[in-house]
Amino acid sequence: MADKSDIVRVKSAYEYIMNFREGFASGSDRLYMPDKTPLEWARKQAATYGNHPSGDPAEFIRAVRIMEHRVAESLVVQTCQFGQGCTKRADVDCATTFGPWGYMCAEHYERVGRGLGLGAGQVMIYLTHTNEAGYTVLSNQFNQTNQTNQTN
Repeated sequence: MADKSDIVRVKSAYEYIMNFREGFASGSDRLYMPDKTPLEWARKQAATYGNHPSGDPAEFIRAVRIMEHRVAESLVVQTCQFGQGCTKRADVDCATTFGPWGYMCAEHYERVGRGLGLGAGQVMIYLTHTNEAGYTVLSNQFNQTNQTNQTN
């Protein structure tokens, strides 16, 4: 059964990768790669350097594996499609226990979500893109679960 802690675990891994990448922001673009999203960057680093560019290899690989098939990066903020009048920001794009897929907030994910992973669902990470900064993550996505569901 789906649990809000799944969302927190995936967002924590994403935040770890995002913060790890920021360590390269002041260095060369070759390592920071502003044209890549954090997930694309993590995959590229893991493929290029075997495990990680620097730091704790086990932690880096653990974070990449947690995110794999469990993260959907989007430039468009989605709203929960479940419940009457639910206007919360969607935390997941997920299959339901009764079949169809949809965007849902953490509360609806716990009620009707099928889980996270390939063929089940992904945690939504909302990005913004500027030519100067590349991809950046919209703020207020990595707070406690009860705070991540505020309307944008």
